Formats: sequence, C-alpha cells, structure tokens
Amino acid sequence: MRRSLVALTAAAATAATMSAVHAAAPPADTGRVAETQLTVPLGHGTVLSLELRAATLSGGDVLRVVASRCDADGSCDELTPYQSAIPASALSIDPNTATATLTTTISGRHLLLKWRPQTGTDQGETVGGDLEVDNANNTSTDEYQGDGAVVTVDVDGVVCTTGGGVGESVFADSSTVTGESGVQELSALQLPDAASITCS
Repeated sequence: MRRSLVALTAAAATAATMSAVHAAAPPADTGRVAETQLTVPLGHGTVLSLELRAATLSGGDVLRVVASRCDADGSCDELTPYQSAIPASALSIDPNTATATLTTTISGRHLLLKWRPQTGTDQGETVGGDLEVDNANNTSTDEYQGDGAVVTVDVDGVVCTTGGGVGESVFADSSTVTGESGVQELSALQLPDAASITCS
C-alpha cells in the first residue's frame, strides 16, 4: 500500500507557496533535500507510512520522518513528525542532480538510501510537495520541489526500490517562536521488534 503524505503540485505552484511561506515564517531554513516514502507493515492490513526528508540546511543536516498509521479500511491517524540533526558524513546531496546518499538508523534498523536520476520516459519529471503538521498549535512545515529519482533502500541488508525526489527545500518550525515544539526527536519513533521497513 502506498499512501502519499504530500500533495503533489505543479512546480510553479510549489515555488510560489515556498516563497510565501519563507517570507512569512522567520524561523524557516532552506537547503537541498532528498525525499522518499517507506512502509512498515503492522499486520491485519494496518501499515505505518513513513515519509523521509533528509536535508542539508544552512543550520546543519537534519532528517525529518513523518509517520501516519493507516488501517485496512483506509482511515489514518494524525501525522506525527520526528526530526533530529544528523552528522554531515551521513548525508550527501548533489547540488545539481537528483543524486543523494543517506546512512541512518530508525528504531534500531540500519538504512542506506541512494537516490539516482530517473531514466527513460520518466527522466526529467518534476516532483514536489508541501507538508504541514499542527501539534497543539506548534506548527511544523516543510516544502520542496525538485527532480524525480529512483531510490534504492537497504534495510539491514534487505534491498528494495522505490521512487522519490531531490530538490530545494524550506523547513520551518514554530518552536523557535513559541519555545515549544510538536516535533519529537527521531529516537522517539519506536517500531515493534518484528516489524520491517520496506519500500512503499
């Protein structure tokens, strides 16, 4: 099951929205981002969708994971954002092409993700989206636009392939204004021991 957590938009519309948010939100930070979505099957048709956005921002590299649990009937829980700083050595994003590499750990699982430009009929596809999470009125947003990519995901030696994108991003978090944040540390994302992370 693949459930997109972002609303795909035309590049022009996304660019306009990005500019407006950046102008209206002083705590915003900008940089390059690599995005993809993964799935954690929880049994009986229930899945946990994970959207990963790894970004090289001016304030340092970060990994944001937004989780949403969905039942077999299609109903889904509220989006829950997790974000932590990551070492510069963990993330590499090409400044010009849809090429990136991320090495990270999520709930004890070791992940190696590699983005590469699309080929064939999908080559040059423009992708993008915006995501806003309001937790107790502490708003966290991020937006990006860029080029479509093929993503190879290695989770503890098990490899799968999915889609994603690499492009320019804006991250904003109202905690810099309110002093409180609805975004949790990535270490707070705990998966059942038997659950696997796989491509959407």
